[in-house]
Amino acid sequence: MRSSDDGGQPVAVQTGRYERLPLETLQTLHELGARYFNAVYAKESGLGALVVTLGDGGVTTNVDGADIVIRSRTSAPWGYCYKNGAAMLDCRGWQVVNGGWRYFETDGSIAMGWRKVSGRWYYLNPGSGAMATGWARVGGKWYWLDGSGAMATGWRKVGGKWYYLDGSGAMAEGWRKVSGCWYYLNPGSGAMATGWARVGGKWYWLDGSGAMATGWRKVGGKWYYLDGSGAMAEGWRKVSGRWYYLNPGSGAMATGWARVGGKWYWLDGSGAMATGWRKVGGVWYRFADSGVLL
Repeated sequence: MRSSDDGGQPVAVQTGRYERLPLETLQTLHELGARYFNAVYAKESGLGALVVTLGDGGVTTNVDGADIVIRSRTSAPWGYCYKNGAAMLDCRGWQVVNGGWRYFETDGSIAMGWRKVSGRWYYLNPGSGAMATGWARVGGKWYWLDGSGAMATGWRKVGGKWYYLDGSGAMAEGWRKVSGCWYYLNPGSGAMATGWARVGGKWYWLDGSGAMATGWRKVGGKWYYLDGSGAMAEGWRKVSGRWYYLNPGSGAMATGWARVGGKWYWLDGSGAMATGWRKVGGVWYRFADSGVLL
């Protein structure tokens, strides 16, 4: 906003009934060289029209390019689309203004924040009203808006990675149960984990679809047992009435001879612990009911 004293054209400010403005606001307008008339008068007088924020800090203009004018307010209407100093009150619905999509209410005012249109949610950036696309952080949570601006829910593949968006559209993190299966969404990024994942000091196996595995699973040529919670088992584990030994640290199922706690055990090809008489390498051995070599 230029002062008329430097040779620039005075600016007409959309103020409504200027005689009702506080004295300090009028003084500020005078200092800025602004004429506090309405937009219609400004257009007739050949002046540019701006909408301003009238606050404790004085007068500040809020103009996005040449066409869209935004007012800083705590409630709607947030602003209007202007052409040649006059509000275009016939603006309705979706309109392209200054190269970006914006949504105009039935009264011609611009929408901001979350707005439901034809059953889909959209996020209009506060301050400009421009429709957001891609990732948007709102209220401390991440949302994905597709190319049309519509908020996504459910599974969505973005940049080669899968993400899960709750029914509210918020990006999920950590463990999430979807359609009866558990998935782990990496905290921070929200990207779906696959393969081995260490969570809370325990190892979990997430298959190629991201679903958490339970029970026996062969990974990299070795067998592992995942508890009902999905956590990888270690040490002795009884499964379907048979004992198995899962090597501590790796969790890989042991076969053949295994020395545990200073005692010898024999695990057959299936990993099951032997008891009673067993022929190993052409030699007969006897094992106690506990599996210990006698």
